[in-house]
Amino acid sequence: MELSFPKTWPQSRAAIRQIFSATSANSLSPRRQIAQVQRWNSERAWGFTVADFQELPPPPRVRAGTDYTVVLTPYLGTVAHTAAELWEIAAGHHSRAWKLDELRFDDDHFRLLPGAAHRPGLRWTVMNPNAHRDGDYQLRPRNVQSVQFSAGPEILAAAAHMPAWVQFTQQGGYEPAMIMGGYQARKAPDDAWDDVPIMFYSELNESLELTLTSALELDSELAVPMIISA
Repeated sequence: MELSFPKTWPQSRAAIRQIFSATSANSLSPRRQIAQVQRWNSERAWGFTVADFQELPPPPRVRAGTDYTVVLTPYLGTVAHTAAELWEIAAGHHSRAWKLDELRFDDDHFRLLPGAAHRPGLRWTVMNPNAHRDGDYQLRPRNVQSVQFSAGPEILAAAAHMPAWVQFTQQGGYEPAMIMGGYQARKAPDDAWDDVPIMFYSELNESLELTLTSALELDSELAVPMIISA
């Protein structure tokens, strides 16, 4: 399937739906997502057992024509290990990738939102990758972050499963910058937890990039993907 590369938000929204469509060649069906995670588990020695995969419930169903997508996320032993592994897989799909040095996957610099619990295992989630995106207004990430609904590892898992999601800007599309609102980060152990990871594909650098932005500053043309059900 050949993707179009839109310039406007409505066209971009339609393109993202196309990428996540179950019938799209750029997407992965739940069955293929399971196979993908099984392969990663074997190659990267994550430790999930045959029983873990057999006990997965059926994937949730989403209504056609919505912004929602089903993602299988492997939650590893720690928050940091999960993020590091999924970022490495997502980055490996692209010819170039870059991560801000100050974005460190360790307990002193990177965590879930306070009150959120990390539970290792394999789980389906329904995510809205377009949530809070509207080119006509600005938002402050802190104002829309939610312990219950903000996505974090699920965004990295979607990028690992479906690289077209973050790369469709390569030919001049509407940049899908993704705020990982389920996380908090800081550049130094004494700093406040006021930063949030943001992932996007840089057309200029032809690179998948993961950096930090302030959760307190207004910005536009961003998305803060949300978990609809888990």
